[in-house]
Amino acid sequence: MYSRFTLFFFFLPAFLFISACSSLKVDKKSAAFKPPTERKLQQLSPEAQPPHPSELKGLATNVIWHVTSDVEDNLSLNQDLREGVIHPLKAKGIKITEANNQKTKHLIEEIERARKNSHQLDYQGDQKVDYYIKASITQSSIKSKYSAPIWCPMCSKDRKGTCKFDQVAGVQIEVLTLPELQRLKHINVEVGKSFSLDIHKECVHYNNNPDSKNNYLENRGDILEKLIKCSGYSLIEFLTPKGYVEKYFSDGKKHIYQLSSGKTAGFKRGDKVSIFQETATGKTLLGEAKVIAVKLGKSFIEVKGSELRNQIRLYDLASVQYKDLVKSISCSNVLKNN
Repeated sequence: MYSRFTLFFFFLPAFLFISACSSLKVDKKSAAFKPPTERKLQQLSPEAQPPHPSELKGLATNVIWHVTSDVEDNLSLNQDLREGVIHPLKAKGIKITEANNQKTKHLIEEIERARKNSHQLDYQGDQKVDYYIKASITQSSIKSKYSAPIWCPMCSKDRKGTCKFDQVAGVQIEVLTLPELQRLKHINVEVGKSFSLDIHKECVHYNNNPDSKNNYLENRGDILEKLIKCSGYSLIEFLTPKGYVEKYFSDGKKHIYQLSSGKTAGFKRGDKVSIFQETATGKTLLGEAKVIAVKLGKSFIEVKGSELRNQIRLYDLASVQYKDLVKSISCSNVLKNN
């Protein structure tokens, strides 16, 4: 019988193929969209800091994804974790640079050396890389403990005890800016599963028994699936497409705002966005809107409600919402220090 995790990866290539094909379809509504008359947009207050010009280019977020292990990887998580997390990131329009070529490996060495010496990275690459994401496997073990049967003078001598197998896995993920190497995000996921086996005298290696081997594989699949989902959710939530308000259009009935990012950065028509404004105490949520059209480098949101329209000003930040029941149901008890 296949585990849920095995089936997940069995159907994943087909899902990715369908997603890729659907992304190639021409969005006729967006292509034909023309905003109404441009209106005056409330400007930044004098004390507010405008975004850096590079943030207004609407490029896709580009990250280096590096997986390593701080412990012996007894559950063989490394490769599956490396591949599993990047699929949902790519589906959200995030560009992934993996550590599979000499140039990237050299850059990672430079990054780690700079971190060790508490220096800023002195590097000028061929393309802009926004973040260095390092995943470190902190736990990957299976341990067993044998419990003898309860003493029973009237029972048969040939009684079985119980062997309990504990599988534990953990991963720590850091997101750092480049070249500053400022840590912006820290994710710590810990997952454990157990199973028991009735057996004589002492525990044996789980591979020596078909039942324990099947239980091990099923638990490993569940553990890996949760590691991927929960760490991947947190990364998507952090790296999700963002854009800045640039222009305001209205015909008196509809109120449209142009954002600095579009299809290239991962925006899609129908996305819901949260609109934030920088204040002296940080970002303040103003409200929500819907993306109604997406061009290559721009997107357009429709804002309903005069209260929200009266607050929006130049360079307010619009971030695509990413909500998933995985966060509240499956991940709440395994995400640590998030």
